[in-house]
Amino acid sequence: MGYSPISGRVLEVSYPVRRREDVLEKLLLPAIADCPNERAMPWSIFDLSCLAPCGMKLKSHQLNAGDLSLQFVDRLATVRVRQIAVARLALLRMPLEKWVVQEQEMQSRFYRVKGAIDEVELHLADGVVQAKRGWQTRRKRFSFMRSVFPQSCTMAAHDVQRDRIVILQGSDESLLHEVASSVGQTEFACGS
Repeated sequence: MGYSPISGRVLEVSYPVRRREDVLEKLLLPAIADCPNERAMPWSIFDLSCLAPCGMKLKSHQLNAGDLSLQFVDRLATVRVRQIAVARLALLRMPLEKWVVQEQEMQSRFYRVKGAIDEVELHLADGVVQAKRGWQTRRKRFSFMRSVFPQSCTMAAHDVQRDRIVILQGSDESLLHEVASSVGQTEFACGS
């Protein structure tokens, strides 16, 4: 158990041991780092890694084989990062435009499609890629709900270097670009 003065968090580690093992003590514990609450928070689960913007908390996650997603929220915005592994196979099934449409259909109860799908440059950790972008606007009958933001942007890109499809969805396009630049990054500096 330990206390971090950086964020005011207490960390307790508990695991079953069959015999005297020092893997936790020598390998895992020294690698644990804490980030201040006023900085972007690094997240990494299996092969999906990204930086959640300052103040955003993990709302939900989906961890399926080859299909990982993390959703972060705060009072003012929401960001969902989805990564689909083995893009070669996924793109044989559906082109990028259809991936955008499929993501938009998941929100069709609250949002309606606004305009056609267009192209945009997306800066990922590995470099610049061409992405497909679609917009949705909130349906009028949900205008009283604070959790349903006025608009939603969905972007899908093929990260050729990692052979992944990266899908970003959220209420603020500039925030999506900020998160996209950290997707696939392997090292994050938290500071002390």
